[in-house]
Amino acid sequence: MRRVRLIVGVRSLGGSAQGDAPPLAAATERPLADRVWRELRIEPAHGRIQVDDEPWWVRQDVVDYITRLLRLSPNSPYAAASSTRVEGIADIVAEAADKSFLFAKIAAEQLAARDAVVDINDPAWRSSISQGVLGLFREDLHHTLPDDPEKRLRAVHLLRAVAFAFGPGCLAQYLAPSRQRRRQ
Repeated sequence: MRRVRLIVGVRSLGGSAQGDAPPLAAATERPLADRVWRELRIEPAHGRIQVDDEPWWVRQDVVDYITRLLRLSPNSPYAAASSTRVEGIADIVAEAADKSFLFAKIAAEQLAARDAVVDINDPAWRSSISQGVLGLFREDLHHTLPDDPEKRLRAVHLLRAVAFAFGPGCLAQYLAPSRQRRRQ
């Protein structure tokens, strides 16, 4: 008898531990990985591999990813920089990125789009990288609209409106209960 082996990869925050059965809470309250596990009727004995845990998670993978983005991006000043310098910068970005390849990608692409290799002692760069995605977005706004504070302010207003829009992951869902209490 032939079998089909299927690997399903989903991103999920939180959830049950590896090998545990998913909780029986309402589907909308469970992490996506638990819902997929339940819908596909995966037996708990088959387990779940959480690739952001040891032994599968290797921090050096993020460093290597950032290094490649810095070196191989078109017109990147890092293409000609020394390996030691590029790897040092990649290590700092990886530290800030933790396990987020998305953060690492955004940060590396911003660096690769610069005219020169960043000075790792630059307090402005250190500050933006340490502020997470917010710092990266702020840096991107300043880089994209460097001499136009009015356009930058309009972009901030647009982003603020998007943040307060209704939908999964938006601020409005967290504010909705407090608004309902005020109406009562």
